[in-house]
Amino acid sequence: MFNDFDQKPNDFVMSDNEIKSHKKVFSRLCLAFLAYLVIANGLSIALSYILLAIAPDLLKSGDFSLIASSVIQYVIAFPALWLILRKMPRQTPFASKLATKRFLKYAAVSVFIMYIGNYIPAF
Repeated sequence: MFNDFDQKPNDFVMSDNEIKSHKKVFSRLCLAFLAYLVIANGLSIALSYILLAIAPDLLKSGDFSLIASSVIQYVIAFPALWLILRKMPRQTPFASKLATKRFLKYAAVSVFIMYIGNYIPAF
C-alpha cells in the first residue's frame, strides 16, 4: 500500500512542534490570500462605484474592465500577497521519481476522466 511513496505509516506521525509549525504556515497562507481577495474585490467594487458616478459608459467597455481588473490584481493586490508571504520559511519540494510506465497510466486515466467530464453536461 505504501510502496508508491517508499514511506511507512509511522512516517506520517508529526510531533506537536511540527503541527504548530504547519498551523502557523497555513494561517499565514490563509491571511495572505484573504488579503489578496479583499484588496482585489474591494478596489474593484470601489472603482465601479466611482466610475458609475463619473463615467458610466466606461463600465460597459469590456476592454476597460479587463485592464482595470488586471491592474488592480497585479499591481496592487499581488504585491500585498507577496509582502505577507515573503517572510515564510522556504522549503524544498518533495522529490519523487515517476517511471514512464506509471506516467503513461496516469495520463491515460486522466484523459479518460477528462472526456467523461466533457460529455456529462451534454446529457
